[in-house]
Formats: sequence, C-alpha cells, structure tokens
Amino acid sequence: MDFDSKEKIQPSTRRAPQVRPPSSSVSPHRNHIPQQAAPQKQTPRPSAAAPKETPGAVRRSKDAITAFVKKHDSKKARIAVGVVAVVIICGIITLSINSQSGEKPQYATVLPTGKSINSLGGWKRVTPPNAAPAYAYNDTLDGVSILVSQQPLPENITSSPDEGLKKIADSFNAKDRISGTSAYIGTSAKGPQSVLVIKKGTLVLIKSEKNIAPDSWAQYIQSLK
Repeated sequence: MDFDSKEKIQPSTRRAPQVRPPSSSVSPHRNHIPQQAAPQKQTPRPSAAAPKETPGAVRRSKDAITAFVKKHDSKKARIAVGVVAVVIICGIITLSINSQSGEKPQYATVLPTGKSINSLGGWKRVTPPNAAPAYAYNDTLDGVSILVSQQPLPENITSSPDEGLKKIADSFNAKDRISGTSAYIGTSAKGPQSVLVIKKGTLVLIKSEKNIAPDSWAQYIQSLK
C-alpha cells in the first residue's frame, strides 16, 4: 500500500480544556460562618450619687404613720401624725448629732419631782433649727436609761387633746394605757418601750432601752410636774 498517497494527518490545533483549580471562595449559602465583630468597650456613664438611706427606725416609723393616715383619712390625722410624730422620731434618733448645749425650751416643760434639769445633764435640742422645737433630757428608771422628749402640744389637737394623743400613740403602736395615768405605752419585740402623755399642755414622749414595769412607769409619769 502506498502510504504517500494517503493524506497526511495534521496535528490537531485544538487546545486541551484547562482544569481550573478549586475556588477558595465559599458559597454564601453553604457552611457560611459569619465573622463576629470584636466587642467594643463601653465607657461607663457617670451616674448620679445614690441618695442616702433613711435610717431604719425612721423608715419603719414613717411607714407606720403613712398606713395610719391612709386608714384615718382626715385633716387632723394627717397633721397630728404626719408632722408631730415624724418630728419627734427624727429628733430622738438624731439626738447625738443635733444636740446643742446651752439651749432652753421657750415653752412649758415638766421634770420628775426632786430632780433639776442640771442634775439630768441639761436640755438637748432633738430637732433641726428649721423644724418645730423639741427638747429632751436623759434619765434612768429602775436602772434603765430613758430619754424624755418634750414639745408644745400641736394647735390642731388642743381642742381635743385626748383624741389627738390617741391618734399619735397609735402611730407608735402604743395602744395600751398605763393604769392610773392618761399615758399610752407600746413595747417592741426586742424590749424597748415608747410612752406618750400630755402634761401641762406639752406632748411628752419617753423612750426606754429596755422593758420597765408598768407600776414604775406610772410613778414616773405621776412625778412629772
């Protein structure tokens, strides 16, 4: 066979398909893990100074007074309890802070028979200058320390002092009467007692550190002249 007569086979000019390397990009719809932005530090905002807490004893007394006023919603109850009782409570608790030596009450006061104000250590103001005046002295009864606070009888209860005294005493939870007197007494679970009485047109509040016998209270109150 004559190979020269055959048509020579020319090499193909077509290029072989190029194989692309796999793409490093990942489909946004498959196995996509979003990058989390680095947390930004937050600058703390300056805050206003926290208000001082009300002393626990004052707060509890104010709560009791508020509940009483809601129960007895009258002008007399709001004034007699909301003003007088709160002033006395605040004064008793802040005695060591606001006491000012040399001051004397400018209203009628009472002292136990046989004792002078000098022997009792003098009067101490127990209310701030801008509040209704109230003064107190320290004494002992049956070996127990007591604090005797006195202030003028509020004008709104002068027409019916017995009723006004009862309402104020209720706010102190002093619901029991001391036999032989017009005084009210209340005893806390821990022992201290509160006694309220009106003497010579003056509202008297006595606080004791411990429980004192009723007869001793009666004698002390009767001795206040």
